[in-house]
Amino acid sequence: MKAVAELIERGNFERVSYHSALMRAPNKGFEAFESRTSVWKQIMEALKDDSVSVIGVHGMGGIGKTTLVREVAGQVTEGKLFDSVIIATVTQTPDVEKIQNEIADQLGLQFKEHSRAGKALRLGDRLKKEKNILVILDDIWAKLDIEEVGIPSGDEHKGCKLLLTSTDLNVLSDEMDTQQNFAVGILKEEEAWGLFKKMVDNGVESSELQPTTTEIAKKCGGLPIAIVVIARALKDKSPHAWKNALRELHRRLSSDSMGIATIYSAIEGSYSYLNREKVKQTFMLCCLIGHNGLIEDLVRYTMGLNLFGGVYTINEGRNKVLTVVDDLNASCLLLDGYNDERFGIHDIVWDAGLNITTRDRQMLVLRDSDAPKEWFDKEKMKNCWAISLCSPQIIQDLPQEMECSKSFLVLYGP
Repeated sequence: MKAVAELIERGNFERVSYHSALMRAPNKGFEAFESRTSVWKQIMEALKDDSVSVIGVHGMGGIGKTTLVREVAGQVTEGKLFDSVIIATVTQTPDVEKIQNEIADQLGLQFKEHSRAGKALRLGDRLKKEKNILVILDDIWAKLDIEEVGIPSGDEHKGCKLLLTSTDLNVLSDEMDTQQNFAVGILKEEEAWGLFKKMVDNGVESSELQPTTTEIAKKCGGLPIAIVVIARALKDKSPHAWKNALRELHRRLSSDSMGIATIYSAIEGSYSYLNREKVKQTFMLCCLIGHNGLIEDLVRYTMGLNLFGGVYTINEGRNKVLTVVDDLNASCLLLDGYNDERFGIHDIVWDAGLNITTRDRQMLVLRDSDAPKEWFDKEKMKNCWAISLCSPQIIQDLPQEMECSKSFLVLYGP
């Protein structure tokens, strides 16, 4: 013991030993599509900018944000841009101690402290020993106090940069104070078709099923999670299974034979996290109105339903609706319309929204592909809160009488 003590004094060791950090598996899910590569390059440039310390990546659920930032992590590690890269998942119900443990594991740090505050101090000291470190916090839904976690920021440690992902742009810019934000959008048509072919089998182009497979791929709307889930479910299936799948996709059936629940859950997560009930109801109205809906129609319906208290004029109603539409855009539940007078909605989001709407609100939505027998289900019609008739043909073929005693909102198509 005396000899060891003398050696320690002479050697001036900072530490005697430490646990090695865990090795991260390589990212295998990234596809170098043009639409992804351009965003990836912008993020890399922002990471090299000394004046930027907090960067945000946003996009709808299942769009590929996690895959993209994991590719960034791999590239900056290989390029020696940062000495260390840490990835932690936050989720809708963040557990600070779980996040602390996840970061500590990757640093080879073992906590002796039992309190959350003690772990935060220990974690902060350890992170400050890294000259340049990138901390990726994935799947943020609301403000996360990074000081409570123990992550140093700003002047505390200028070598520490944060890369955050969220479905909500407002959470990143307003709650997490990101300095630059990058949007991850849907895949281009040729990119989506290429991914679909890769997932099922490149031979689909030469098979008799090509028209069916092409149409199914289009129904995925360039959303990676939909492409991957549906393609995996149909791979090596018989022709009749493919044709049945297309029928179900056309009619928004609730069968989960293709993993539809997995796709819808990514959308429903964004919906459930909307912070006000009135915003949720406005989103439901958007789903009832459908593609490229008019803002003015939304103004009329919200005011007719007295959805927003304290709104007394058309101009006040319009300003309120435009503000809510901006929030829904930031949450990736709506898209920009082809002009300022309209709003857009992705096919998959529309289907998921209608699924929520008809489940939670007893609403009936009839589109071109819906079977006429829906109109003659007397019990269903009697209990409907709202009815949406999205097609002129459906309106033309309506029966002469329908009992809709509980309905007070009927939306007509163009």
